[in-house]
Amino acid sequence: MSSNPGRNGGIRANALRDQAAVNVLHPEVHVAPEDHPVDDGDLDDEPVTSPGPVETIDRASLVPVASRLRALADRFAQRSIVAEVALLDAFQRETAPLAVNVGEVIVRDADDEWISFRTDGSFAGKVVPEGGKEGGPEGWRQLQTARDVAEFYDPTDLFVDLAARLAETFPRLESRDDSLAGPRLRSLASAWAEHDASDVEPIETVEVGVVERFEQAAAPLSEALGEIIFLEESDERIKLSRDGTFIAEVVPEDDENTWRTLRTADDITEYYTPTELFAALADHLHGVYPASSAEDPAIAAFTVHALAQLWREKAADAEATILDGFNRAASDLTARLGEFLIVDDDDEQLFVAADGSLEAHVLDRSIGQWRDLMSPDDLVESYDPTDVFEDLADALTEAFPEMDRPA
Repeated sequence: MSSNPGRNGGIRANALRDQAAVNVLHPEVHVAPEDHPVDDGDLDDEPVTSPGPVETIDRASLVPVASRLRALADRFAQRSIVAEVALLDAFQRETAPLAVNVGEVIVRDADDEWISFRTDGSFAGKVVPEGGKEGGPEGWRQLQTARDVAEFYDPTDLFVDLAARLAETFPRLESRDDSLAGPRLRSLASAWAEHDASDVEPIETVEVGVVERFEQAAAPLSEALGEIIFLEESDERIKLSRDGTFIAEVVPEDDENTWRTLRTADDITEYYTPTELFAALADHLHGVYPASSAEDPAIAAFTVHALAQLWREKAADAEATILDGFNRAASDLTARLGEFLIVDDDDEQLFVAADGSLEAHVLDRSIGQWRDLMSPDDLVESYDPTDVFEDLADALTEAFPEMDRPA
């Protein structure tokens, strides 16, 4: 658990995301830029060159710029928290009907944290904030609401951890047992129809991506079940193929004598919304595989597992959007301030560039190589935006203490 300072004197558990050990990045990190070599034999060598401290030239003129940039960082930190709470609340609404059958799942269990996915679809638990006494009741902070959880955790990480714990808790979750394939697909289609209808605003998920994620989750099920024709009318036919992809044949309104075949998610969403598509499939499957009160919990767990993976992508997209918004909003200020170093450790350098973009150099100790994170999409793979904005505000306060001095 990271000791990164957070709100209310606490900590957020994932300043550098997906770590199994100190500063070990996500396994997807494999390539380092050629201009950041690291000696495999000695990872304690000097880190790569990073932006230096703010120059003292005309420092007085930079103080108000730094003050405005800090205010902007504070505002975006709060915006990030609001987005995270919205994600957790929406995920709870979506998974609540399933979570009742899944039962409580322990997501994290350590000396200083305990988080569970509850039967109402919410995350809750307790943590020992920085400075708290482990093991003593006075040292624990209870996390009961989405706001509580968002103060300490990045939803992206929770969704990943939940998917992993579900796979461990339900060994049959990924079973090829044909007897579960039909009910699983029915549960999946029903949840996806509700998902599209309850999308979070202003966070947007591209319709094509929703369809493609469903097809990936449905592929092993449709392989067991075979081709499923779930809509057949005089001017339209839709089926779920054995490989999990949707294929439709429609008669376009401008050419009633010609059939058009739709084979990709891009083509499908030209004619159908994801809600229409999934609802039609769910209606068909409910007739073939009716739900039962005594249904195997692995069926609901399979759907929650797939939803957790989908929401992980939604959260990453939302966070990248927030970072991109900050980059654009900060560009005028950073053009005057110049590159500003936020964090400078042996294994990471995080900074805001002169064009306003947040960037980082991070070390993957598992392979002894550095990686440049230059875009919002890259950055959210390793950082929680809330932590980034809070660290920026703290670094500006340290670099320009006169901001808070009486005039």
